[in-house]
Amino acid sequence: YTDTLARYNPLTGVLQKNFNIRYDLSAYPMNNAVWCVLLGIHPIVQSKVVMSVINMLMINLLIYQIGKSFFRGDEKKADLMVLFVCLMQLFSFSIYCKIKSIQTKEEGKALLANISIPAALLVSIRLWLNKDGRNKESWVLLFIAAVSALAFSGSSLIYPAVVSTAILPVMVLKKKLSYA
Repeated sequence: YTDTLARYNPLTGVLQKNFNIRYDLSAYPMNNAVWCVLLGIHPIVQSKVVMSVINMLMINLLIYQIGKSFFRGDEKKADLMVLFVCLMQLFSFSIYCKIKSIQTKEEGKALLANISIPAALLVSIRLWLNKDGRNKESWVLLFIAAVSALAFSGSSLIYPAVVSTAILPVMVLKKKLSYA
């Protein structure tokens, strides 16, 4: 309504005297606001319907790629893995439940847990299975996941530990110091 980002308090509508660093550095709500203006749709529809579908598609595509890498290209096993993980997530407290909640501040954490951390796992699996160690796509994916994790949530400060947990075992077992 004000055509500004993060200058007005969303709860009271009062102009803020200064930026709230904790929330203003999270780009997820800002991304929703920009798409709402560009597409001319209501913020609730954008945040709870459109982005929910996009996020679930992204998560399932990532799980499919993990299954495909883990099962060495067997697409039927990867399909079954996606189905199993979808069923598991439907009956547990996961992003499917969090996206339905009204608290948008938790969506960033759900995306961090359901997209960025599995992306690090995918890179770890691909590096482990790669014979020559020249898998540029994996390193690009890890870079994109790290940069996008910053936009999901302030909790992305744990992502260097996640990357270390994913890369260090491969580095030690393959004796490739260049992975560092």
